[in-house]
Amino acid sequence: MAEEKVRMREMKMVEEPKRQKELNEKETEIEW
Repeated sequence: MAEEKVRMREMKMVEEPKRQKELNEKETEIEW
């Protein structure tokens, strides 16, 4: 169970920056 939580956290650490990058790219598109 604890192992699963760690994996979830690792996934989040990986997914979060990707999501931020996508958001930043969308914002840039809107600005232009």
